[in-house]
Amino acid sequence: QVICRDWSKLAGKSYVILNMTENTECEVFRSHKGLKLLRLVAESFSRKLSTPADSWLISLSKPSEDDKHLLMMLASNRGTIPAKEVLAMLGDVKENLIEIGIHNVTSATGC
Repeated sequence: QVICRDWSKLAGKSYVILNMTENTECEVFRSHKGLKLLRLVAESFSRKLSTPADSWLISLSKPSEDDKHLLMMLASNRGTIPAKEVLAMLGDVKENLIEIGIHNVTSATGC
């Protein structure tokens, strides 16, 4: 499942930043490319964590209309996946991410 959430719901959570090739609204990305992203995540993580492919939840958020990035939090039936693990896994499928409009992925840095 891929959902768009209000930014405040992801604040303080374990999320990564999807730097997009175009300035895309969250719902537009979700409806056009969300299932492809979910499939990439499910295939990669399900093998590594022995988790069923249909148990993943991707939460996306766009902090402001001007931002050319989306925030992404990944969870399974085991709970939220740490951002460090998500970054490593997405690095393994970098070429596939470019095909769906994700230029690169970075981590959020806090104070």
